[in-house]
Amino acid sequence: MSKSTPVTLLLALAGLVFSTSLTTVGAVEFPNAPKRQAPRSTAAGGRRGGASLCIQGGLPMKALTPGDDNYFTTVSPQTPFFVYIPKTQARLVRFLLKDGSGTEIDSQEIPIQQGDYVLRINPSRDAILDEGQSYNWEVSLVCPTPSPNGGSPTTIRGSVERVSPDWQLLETLMGETDTIKRAQIYANANLWGDTIALVSQVRKSQPREWVELLNSVGLRLYANKPIISSKPVTR
Repeated sequence: MSKSTPVTLLLALAGLVFSTSLTTVGAVEFPNAPKRQAPRSTAAGGRRGGASLCIQGGLPMKALTPGDDNYFTTVSPQTPFFVYIPKTQARLVRFLLKDGSGTEIDSQEIPIQQGDYVLRINPSRDAILDEGQSYNWEVSLVCPTPSPNGGSPTTIRGSVERVSPDWQLLETLMGETDTIKRAQIYANANLWGDTIALVSQVRKSQPREWVELLNSVGLRLYANKPIISSKPVTR
């Protein structure tokens, strides 16, 4: 589907992404996730360096994406970003989103408190992803003491690509009204952004689905952390 996707189909697709049907079905899994490295503890290396002054928990800052490269795809013009924020002295998170030419399309500073939760970062209202385009994103803890090693322990980077949904995907989604079944359809199509967005919506009523989804991509250590949603910023 081209950039000129009919508005009615886009609206219908958006309605499917943000619907909240609560019927219980089998657990959602992301079947084609790449293997990832085991997480490294931030506490094992002692209390030396700027990073340890900022990050105080046992788990590192982590993007909830299918692989360690933090790349994922979506069919949505606006997709949320899910990042685990460890226990920290930082009081702000900085979020940046840039297009392929390096032009900044979103910039936010999000207040945080203490951490040890998953932060859902909602894009600003006018930060729209174009079909067929890739974008680079970055999430950083704004720490009181800079890290001497360039900030890598307190900054994570990744990329997101908005792909065009094919007609088969659209037709399958149009005929399905259950939130979890729709999420699995997205997962089978390797559309992580849409999958996790749907499953996060029903986490309170169906927590097993969230746990099983994260387990399927090697993120079980983060599956029981609470989710805090940022407020969209109008630029």
